Amino acid sequence: MNNVFKYIKEEQLVKRFIIFLIGVFILALNYNMFIVPNNFVLGGTSGIAVILNQIFQIKPVITIYILSFLLLIIGFLTLPFKETRRALIGTIIYPLLVTSTIPLADILMPYFKFDNILIVVLIAAMLQGLGTGLVYKVGFNTGGGDILVKIISRYLEFTEGNSSLISNSIVLLCGILVFGI
Repeated sequence: MNNVFKYIKEEQLVKRFIIFLIGVFILALNYNMFIVPNNFVLGGTSGIAVILNQIFQIKPVITIYILSFLLLIIGFLTLPFKETRRALIGTIIYPLLVTSTIPLADILMPYFKFDNILIVVLIAAMLQGLGTGLVYKVGFNTGGGDILVKIISRYLEFTEGNSSLISNSIVLLCGILVFGI
């Protein structure tokens, strides 16, 4: 019976990977169109990248590359291979799509100018939720902060939900210190 389930999962791998790519594309485009230009601080490496961009003028994508790969290495050293292996694809694809969607975001941004920041926040939040939901629904993640969540969960014996809350709250608090509420 286990072989049957394994075969079904492998059969759907192409479909799952396409959905994953769509989700990551949405996340990357959202990041370049709404998150970075408006200095919105999310959790994870993307949020840290926005903060470091403000403080040191480091391009956010550079920070995402560096932190994602550092966390991947730490993940391989501290987590079981199976858990870190799942993050490998996201660690590679997410930064690449963030980089490759910059020109598209530059082209589209003039058409998405809003006077009301609340509209921008709502659009960014909906796109973030949609992209993240697609990625998680098919069993992938984007690496980076997701690896940190797994490490916190494993060594501090918190649930992944609580670990995510802790790590993302720290990033958000740092964002408040840099940008204000």
